Amino acid sequence: MPGGRAANSVGRSDNRFGSAQGEIKGDGRPAPITPCPVCNSRGYHGRIGLYELLTPGPQLKAALA
Repeated sequence: MPGGRAANSVGRSDNRFGSAQGEIKGDGRPAPITPCPVCNSRGYHGRIGLYELLTPGPQLKAALA
């Protein structure tokens, strides 16, 4: 669905966080971090999403049907 609602939503939500200009090198890897006392020299401060993927097999599919 090019140019549809989903594409526009992602574009809008991406803009909330500002531009990544200068944060990604030409080879696609992120620029090195500068550790600081706020992040305890880990390079990250905040929450991390933890996700689990459940791939249903035949038994689960039958149980859910």
